[in-house]
Amino acid sequence: MSDLVLLTPFPGWATPLEEVDDAVFAGRMLGDGIAVDPTDGTLRAPCDGQVTTIPESFHAVSLRSTAGAEILLHVGIDTVALKGAGFQALVRVGQSVGAGDPLLRFDLDRIARGARSLVTPVVVTGPERFRIVERRSAVLLHAGDTLMTLRAEAAAVAATAHPGDAVSGSLRVTLAHGLHARPAALLAQAMGALRADATLSLRGRTADARSAVSLLSLGARHGDLLSVVAAGADARLVLGALERALAQAASAAAAPPHYLKSAGARGNPSPGLVIASPGIAVGPMVRVTKLIAGCAA
Repeated sequence: MSDLVLLTPFPGWATPLEEVDDAVFAGRMLGDGIAVDPTDGTLRAPCDGQVTTIPESFHAVSLRSTAGAEILLHVGIDTVALKGAGFQALVRVGQSVGAGDPLLRFDLDRIARGARSLVTPVVVTGPERFRIVERRSAVLLHAGDTLMTLRAEAAAVAATAHPGDAVSGSLRVTLAHGLHARPAALLAQAMGALRADATLSLRGRTADARSAVSLLSLGARHGDLLSVVAAGADARLVLGALERALAQAASAAAAPPHYLKSAGARGNPSPGLVIASPGIAVGPMVRVTKLIAGCAA
């Protein structure tokens, strides 16, 4: 199989994933990739493929390439909280798209004012099937420029079924914004140390608990009750592990972003301050008219 080239989804600055102001993306909990700080409000397909998920908030799109690679494009950080304001979906789940086709349209100014950042991670979510062999970083890219090159790995060995009785239960989604990228990643991570497999089901859809992208396809909203079925030696531990992961996600959502904590240690942050990318601050412009003892007045 030949290498798969992913194209830049919109013009902007390429940024290493570890510099994204979100531990889930920076820690590669969802997979490896690159982030792009956009200068245009149209997100385009990085390759030929099929749309697999679009959340109700329209802030992200998942694609499955014709070669089988799973790609997540997540516009901005904490944009799920906008509940779709400033976003317009241009495709639907199940639709086939070509490289460069428009996927989403979004209002750059509105999102910059309402979210933590516009920096957009482009993540390859199945590292066991495809690895990045070349990537761009720290350069200004145009839409359609080469962003990453992926190479298919040797076929993975099929997982051996874990012995043990099946256990079923339910899991309530208490998160205000539902099961978006961050909590989905935490749920999948919680399964990592368990000798068990599990599925979560909702409204006729079923997802693999070990796959964050699969979990996103459920479209779970606040208050939804997920059916959980686990099998394996640690099956009885699955429900508790998933509940703790959701609680961790809820706790993280309730805490102020770390840049506000840091600013608070020095005094109240300026109203409207958001992080665009490391080393750059975006906020209301203020004209300094007088300096007193080294302070603006």
